[in-house]
Amino acid sequence: LQADPAASEEAVIYVYNGGGPSGAAANVTAKLTAKDFKATSVGNTEAVNGKYVIYDLTNGEKSGTSSALSKILGVEVKKVSARDLPSGIKTDGNFVVIVGKEATLSSSSN
Repeated sequence: LQADPAASEEAVIYVYNGGGPSGAAANVTAKLTAKDFKATSVGNTEAVNGKYVIYDLTNGEKSGTSSALSKILGVEVKKVSARDLPSGIKTDGNFVVIVGKEATLSSSSN
């Protein structure tokens, strides 16, 4: 049996609230850490449409994590460089998750 590739990749994930309800980023962070991801809730950023936006800053090198995040949150992961992120986003992690305007507390805690 092989270990979960997402867990073995030890990706660093920063979670921001981008217009979702208060506490939604913390709920997503708790959901991810419960699944053994290294997720940290950072704060607020500019509002985004949709429930979630996920940015992969690894150029696909952590594909297990990318695939798992996409499945857990139900959105496609966007491969970008740090310069393509919204302003004010920490760029020393591997992934950035932004909880968008259409997220609800119940959608982020499932």
